[in-house]
Amino acid sequence: MVSRDLEASAFDKDLHQRIGHSYAGNSFLIIRAALRRELLLALARLWDTNSAAVRMNKIAAELADPAILDALAAELRTDADEAFRIIRKYQEGGTGHGTLNVLLDLRHQRLAHRQLAE
Repeated sequence: MVSRDLEASAFDKDLHQRIGHSYAGNSFLIIRAALRRELLLALARLWDTNSAAVRMNKIAAELADPAILDALAAELRTDADEAFRIIRKYQEGGTGHGTLNVLLDLRHQRLAHRQLAE
């Protein structure tokens, strides 16, 4: 019933007209403009020259240092090893494989598909 109401609302031109001039519609437009403004300001801040700011030029200079790259690579390797450990746990033969099967059955039978009567 709810989805039918939502679908009807999507094609209700009178509702679209009223929302466009309502407080809710205007509030949405104001919030959208504010979020767009903040996103643009945040992206522009990445290129600031202020020494206290995060700067793309500083990041590039740091990444040119082999010691920093080696440290990043070591940290990435540690994170990758942890990710592999977790993935293997849920693969066939892993200690979490039974749990994964239960979750997949739940998804297949209750969330993504409906069981047909036999």
